Amino acid sequence: MEYLQFLITLDCMVLLHSRVTVETRGNSTLLCLDKQEIPIPAEYEFLFPVINCAKETPVLIDELSDTVFEQYSFKGMTLFYRLLDYLNSGGVLLFQIPGIIEVSLMNTKPGRNKPVILPNKKYRLSSFSFMRNKIDGLYLESALCPVRVRVLDDRFTGLIIKKEGVTLDEVENCDDIIKSKLKNALLLLLYYGVLIESESDEEDLRYWEFHDLLLHGRSRAGSNVGGFGPTYRFESPAPPALVAPSSDSFAVYLDKPDVEYYMSKSPTFFSITENRFSHRDYSAEPLELSVLAALLYLSSRVKNKYDTESYEATSRPYPGGGGLYELELYLSINRCRDVKSGVYRYSPETHSLHLVCEPNALTHRLWHEAAQSAQCDNFHVLLNISARIDRVMWKYEAIAYSLILKDCGVFMQNFCLACSALGLGSCMLGAGSSHTLSAITGRDIYLEAPVGELVFGVPSQDYSNGDLP
Repeated sequence: MEYLQFLITLDCMVLLHSRVTVETRGNSTLLCLDKQEIPIPAEYEFLFPVINCAKETPVLIDELSDTVFEQYSFKGMTLFYRLLDYLNSGGVLLFQIPGIIEVSLMNTKPGRNKPVILPNKKYRLSSFSFMRNKIDGLYLESALCPVRVRVLDDRFTGLIIKKEGVTLDEVENCDDIIKSKLKNALLLLLYYGVLIESESDEEDLRYWEFHDLLLHGRSRAGSNVGGFGPTYRFESPAPPALVAPSSDSFAVYLDKPDVEYYMSKSPTFFSITENRFSHRDYSAEPLELSVLAALLYLSSRVKNKYDTESYEATSRPYPGGGGLYELELYLSINRCRDVKSGVYRYSPETHSLHLVCEPNALTHRLWHEAAQSAQCDNFHVLLNISARIDRVMWKYEAIAYSLILKDCGVFMQNFCLACSALGLGSCMLGAGSSHTLSAITGRDIYLEAPVGELVFGVPSQDYSNGDLP
């Protein structure tokens, strides 16, 4: 409620989002925004006609408050502010400093004190704020707060983009008609943390890099702006293919192992986890093809397919967000019996390896980059993992890339434990070159993005007795 009172002191106006539609189902009223539905709780139903006055044109919050007070007294006022807060958290409200900025804020509790603009201070954009162009205008956002600000007046842009910051005197020198609105807009951005005092060093955020904080905030519920979760933004046309099409290149069709045999002979789960470590020394002997086949089958194959309401999904030995399974596996094979060296794509549907390219300058560079990260160069296989991002982003909004990274991490852990169960060594890598892998595969780096890599092979010595290095 304090936040809304603050907006009233700034002569702020409220407007229902232009894409909001109102539906009635039985005795309930629903506000629909894209794929999201926000039901009006029964206790607020009597107040909705007041809010609906702001459907076409913005209305001063103070005017709406007066209307509610005249009709329903103080009790109605309390419920009215709660309704505004509820609708705002659903992303259906926009707030305006008329003619200057329009604000979409998903969380009305930024946790800051009401700001004051002092005459002897300068105010600048936070190092965690950014501006970007969209079809309908210039937008200002922050990694610190779930706010999106559409700039409606270029004079305001000119004030806030100054490197040294803006002063109260500069605002006071503007036209009388606009300067109070400019000041109110600055106060609002200070409240959100989009603007800060120029002298501030943001010391409490020194460990965060801008891109890390932005990804963290936007992929967490309550810290994002706009759609969140399975919004199906791109429901039409149909979703990207379940499995990437195989090429007509040379293929190695792998034998399917006896799953029951491996289940009965495998070490216990906790003996596997206890004995797992990152291997950095591998045997000169080649990896057996049957072991590679068992590893891929038991860790990565398509177990079955099933249909959801909107798309075909699969089940595999590792979890995947929404059953979408966007990850693609590329194996750079160095020493494996009965398989010539080269880069292969693994088909989890047909349990086969498809040659992408034979060894060349690019594959040598890929191997060298992995060797530097792994701190060894005698591993048998380098596994590069990429993600067909459209497969996930077709369904999910805001959280899509974070889901991809989680999927990748889960897969890598599962794969490394499978290596341990089969007596192989592995080492997950902290980073790899996206451009080198994309140059080898020929895939568009923004449609199939490299997201992870690890190395594995036959260890230089047997650690199954628990005598770990």
